[in-house]
Amino acid sequence: MNWRLLIFCLTISLLLSSCDREVSVFYPDQWEFMTEGENIWVDSIPTLSGNYQFRTTITIDNSFKRESSYSLYLDMLASSIVYWDEVEIGRNGKVGRDQNSEIPGNKVSFFKIPDTLFTEGPHHVRLELSTHHAGQNPRFYIICAIDTFEIGRSSLIRTAFIHIYAGCFLIIGLFYMVRYLTNLNRFTHLIFSLLSLSFFSLIIVEFMRYYYHYTYSWHFSRLQIILGISLIIGLLLPLFFIFLHDIKHRWKIIGVVLIIELLCLTTIPEGYDYATSLVMLCGFSAASLAAITGMKKKKLESILAIIGLIPVPITMIIWPYYYDYIIYIGFGNLTLIMLILLAISDKKIRDEKEVVKLRSARLELELLKKNIQPHFMKNTLTSAIDWIERNPAKGTELIFALVEEFDLLLNISDRQLIPVEYEIQLCRKHLQIMSFRKEIHYKLNQSDIIQGEMIPPAILLTVIENGITHQRGQPETITFSIKRKAKGGQITYEISSDGTYHDKDKKEGTGTKYIKARLEENYPGKWSYDSFKTEKGWNTLISWNIF
Repeated sequence: MNWRLLIFCLTISLLLSSCDREVSVFYPDQWEFMTEGENIWVDSIPTLSGNYQFRTTITIDNSFKRESSYSLYLDMLASSIVYWDEVEIGRNGKVGRDQNSEIPGNKVSFFKIPDTLFTEGPHHVRLELSTHHAGQNPRFYIICAIDTFEIGRSSLIRTAFIHIYAGCFLIIGLFYMVRYLTNLNRFTHLIFSLLSLSFFSLIIVEFMRYYYHYTYSWHFSRLQIILGISLIIGLLLPLFFIFLHDIKHRWKIIGVVLIIELLCLTTIPEGYDYATSLVMLCGFSAASLAAITGMKKKKLESILAIIGLIPVPITMIIWPYYYDYIIYIGFGNLTLIMLILLAISDKKIRDEKEVVKLRSARLELELLKKNIQPHFMKNTLTSAIDWIERNPAKGTELIFALVEEFDLLLNISDRQLIPVEYEIQLCRKHLQIMSFRKEIHYKLNQSDIIQGEMIPPAILLTVIENGITHQRGQPETITFSIKRKAKGGQITYEISSDGTYHDKDKKEGTGTKYIKARLEENYPGKWSYDSFKTEKGWNTLISWNIF
């Protein structure tokens, strides 16, 4: 699947490069800005808002196509009135004396040059400009005479293919968002989804100028949006590789990266493009360091990540003027590698889950065998016969309790999670049976239990069975208590019992192995189990994280 996507992206890149056919473009040799007070800027740009005259000469050589139609192309942060050889050929917005009287023109505009005026030789171009909505932001001006059809065709093809390219990231982002929502344990899926959707948004906002001619007053808002999206990408990139490689102190690292990126924002006076490139450079560099750091744990994944990451910041430093090409090609290549990394990670998790399920199934059978093993049935039925002879009603109660326990056990043993109230009901039935068998009054108390909360089946029952097994002496009453605690995203069940108990063997029994297997099946790597003797009896703590 990945090699097909690679071929598709390479095809898109070739088509994008092929759409830039050679077009006849005529640029001015020199220009000048002039205020009403005759202040003149030659081949430079005034930095203050106001009203200006722009003058230049464009020389048309014999390379132009006589059958084509030509327009004057303007990319300016200004409203303007345009003259070609002192003939007005168009207006962009409304030139005014202040912000109230000015109507902002489009940042990019085209003005058809009459065929009678477009001839070989020099032509004078004059613009009346007002820039009252540009604030104190950096200015830039582009002007040229260009083939109308070719520039329209080139822009249309470039826009079409770049949106197909962006669509790939949209589909990938939505796909992994759905995967995350259906499996909340995979945080890397969420990060990758947000990363893909952010890059999709970056492409759309960046290339919207080819099909939406917005007013020049909105241009810096667009640059701020691009910078904001770049800031998000610069944080998500290292975050993805930090989680993928299980690097410690992850949020502290992201905090440091965020501080560095915020410091990059202080370079905005030098231009939004400069600040954006620094933020991206920071993000790719931090992600590269995360990949290098993770080599001890995941060597193959780290090598692949380094191959996709490191070339980007290196080329950005060497060729900063090709920032756009580096980001779009580099991020596309990195996305392919990230897809491979996620596929490898998903396969490992699937394999681990299969192993856990097989182990859980085997232990489930062991647990059922333990509850219906011959000596358990023999002892329980012997107790039932004895109780029937002494007290038929009690004997009948014991038999019904045994039947109900097996019904509950068989109904829940093949389920991955069950409501906690079912588990407590099973524990009460088992204690009722053992009270008849051992003629000890077993009690069960519960506190802070939330009805409907899902837990792995028979884990509390197994703890209680262990408590009965390791009891020493014959007290008249043994009390078991089940208490639920929650702190942050961690849930803990504390099972305690009074009485006198002997130390358990260091070797894990079937019951303990079953509990751990069930926890690993449902909360891989996010659980803990501890069982220890206390002055009052025995305590067992079972915890897991829900995030």
